[in-house]
Amino acid sequence: MYHVDVYCKEDSVFDVTSGEAKITIDMTEKNLGPLPTLLAALGSCMGVFLRRYADNMKLPIKEFSISVDAELEKTPVMCFKKINVAIDLKGAPLDQAKKDALMRFINNCPVHNTLHGNPEINAQLR
Repeated sequence: MYHVDVYCKEDSVFDVTSGEAKITIDMTEKNLGPLPTLLAALGSCMGVFLRRYADNMKLPIKEFSISVDAELEKTPVMCFKKINVAIDLKGAPLDQAKKDALMRFINNCPVHNTLHGNPEINAQLR
């Protein structure tokens, strides 16, 4: 099981911890807040899966970058209506069959699957 704690320390600044990992989400500047964090989680998760697959299959991918863009539906129910992920393999020489297999693996990262799965979320006040 994964566990994350979010602590609002002042106004719109949140400390987030998961085990030893720590990040701060600061919504006070330009209202960036948690929405880009969700997109970063998707891009990072896909990146972890890309690296894992490339290393296991000994693919010649030394570096890569992932860009995630999303359109926010601003009318109720507010949510992302479209998310685009662009993966730049920085010229790694892969044929189409290897690219297709890589994408099938990447698209099975937990964040990607969760966004597609519409998970049950139970929230309660204490």
